[in-house]
Amino acid sequence: MDLQLSWAILLIVLHSTLCKPEGDVITESSLKVGAPPLHGPPEPDLLLQRCYGRWGCFSIGEPFLSIYRPVNLFPLHPDVLDVKFFLKTRSNPDLFSRLRPESNESFPQLNLDPKQEVKFIVHGYLEHGHQKWIQDMIRELLTKDNYNVISVDWVFGAAPPYTQAVANARMVGVVLAEFIELLR
Repeated sequence: MDLQLSWAILLIVLHSTLCKPEGDVITESSLKVGAPPLHGPPEPDLLLQRCYGRWGCFSIGEPFLSIYRPVNLFPLHPDVLDVKFFLKTRSNPDLFSRLRPESNESFPQLNLDPKQEVKFIVHGYLEHGHQKWIQDMIRELLTKDNYNVISVDWVFGAAPPYTQAVANARMVGVVLAEFIELLR
């Protein structure tokens, strides 16, 4: 094993040990994609998968670990990421209304029109949900039609280091999917 790979594995192990939020579970099997091994079942690998309760399990093994991504981290817990959803509609074009998934009964009071199409805007690395380009996109969408436009803000997860932000993006996708199901 070469020195770079040894350091990469050491960093992953240290990060996994130090950044495991309380209540998470490390499982005994990792997600395997592709053909089964030719010589019996794979050995359980305790370090390649972490489960986050209702958000599911995340693997840092294949296909996410490769020569193109030698450092692969687990995402931060959703409570740490603190993903926020902000709504703008034609009824409230100058003010964001925060949608709180834990209290979805208040959605109608926030001008969320269930008959209108929903558009989501998700920022990237080193950004936040109120960037100028997001404001411009919302304005253009509302000019085009009467949409419910929701800006997804994951500013804490989009911060350095880049490798952690990449991992966090996977969790943001899961949190967003859960939110979309809540809207149905």
